[in-house]
Amino acid sequence: MKLKDIRWGRAVVGTLVAEIVMIAAAFAWVAIYSYLIHPGESPAFYQQYAIAASPWVSLLTGIPIFYFVCRWIGSRSPSGAWPTAMAVFGIYFAIDLLLMLSAGASNLTFLFLAINYPAKFLACYFGGRHAANRGLATAA
Repeated sequence: MKLKDIRWGRAVVGTLVAEIVMIAAAFAWVAIYSYLIHPGESPAFYQQYAIAASPWVSLLTGIPIFYFVCRWIGSRSPSGAWPTAMAVFGIYFAIDLLLMLSAGASNLTFLFLAINYPAKFLACYFGGRHAANRGLATAA
């Protein structure tokens, strides 16, 4: 993999799309929880719930989100799909790690991080590989 093979614009856009969709999923889950599953609590209760639940929503929804985003951005240029998918993960990792360190995310354990980052890495890896393989299949 060479840096010139990476489609940097698509990697940045893909990362931003994945982040926005994960944030929307966290908001949607807290709304579902507050209106349908456990209604009638104070706003402070739901804020605390959002703080506790959002990392788990990010983990569970992030895997398919990153897979499909990497597959989508790689489908337009299959030759650069895998390197661009790896750049998506690298950009996400840098942003997420900086945000977590600046926020002092003490409620996240090492075990959670040991699951979160490799899972999203694999989602990007397989999404990029799938797009690259589809490009090879259509070229043949």
